[in-house]
Amino acid sequence: PAEARRTPVAASSPDTWTMPTPDHRPTAFAFRRQRLDGSAPDALAAVAAPIAVYAANPSGPLSILARAPGTTAAEVLALEEAGVVVRGRAMRTSAFVVPAAIAPTVTAATAQPLERFAWMLRAAGVTPEGFEAARAAVVGAASEPRTARDLRAAAGLDGVDVSRLVSYLALRGDLDVLGATSVTSNASRYV
Repeated sequence: PAEARRTPVAASSPDTWTMPTPDHRPTAFAFRRQRLDGSAPDALAAVAAPIAVYAANPSGPLSILARAPGTTAAEVLALEEAGVVVRGRAMRTSAFVVPAAIAPTVTAATAQPLERFAWMLRAAGVTPEGFEAARAAVVGAASEPRTARDLRAAAGLDGVDVSRLVSYLALRGDLDVLGATSVTSNASRYV
């Protein structure tokens, strides 16, 4: 039985178990390769080592900090401002921060058919007939980075759930997603 294969790590922690593996080298290699040993020289290397870092705050910046100890919040924010990393949908269509140099490859490797996200338009209150007008209004209003709330006002789209619409437009590639101006906020900005 499974219980027989588990061994407590220490008597003081009966809820912690070691899992037997015949060879620890692959685990050690992956640990080092992803810079989980704290050996990344800077924030960009910390993002590049695992290919991408989950974009939600504060877990994204904390993931960078675990890989590159000593990295500051300003350095993490500067990555996006300088354009060396971009936000996008990747694995499981979750939001990730990816080095800009490999973003097209990651996007192509994890792409999903747009039809899968048609529910977003319905939830946003946008009909197929009204889509182009709504898209043009939002894209036109996104000449500078704005939150979904600011875009709703600037585009004059009353009755439309703009947060769902901008997510769909970002999936299509009509908008780029920028992070918040703080590592403790998840308020995305769109341009």
